[in-house]
Amino acid sequence: MDLDADVLIVGGGLVGQSLCCAMEGMALEALQIEAEPPRPAAQPRWDERHFALARRSMLALERWGVWQYAAAAAHPI
Repeated sequence: MDLDADVLIVGGGLVGQSLCCAMEGMALEALQIEAEPPRPAAQPRWDERHFALARRSMLALERWGVWQYAAAAAHPI
């Protein structure tokens, strides 16, 4: 399979997804790849990882239009 892109993002975690959101609307073709195939919604995966975001990171997510999806589950530390 031949794919052509200006930017290759390796990883579908927090950083990779954030970068994809930040690049939306740019005049660049981005391709994101992940090592594991997506899991069906019927099989949720739970782990004990937590993320702490600095205020500046939260403001960036807000500017990119995605903070609204995380805000309800966010708690101050």
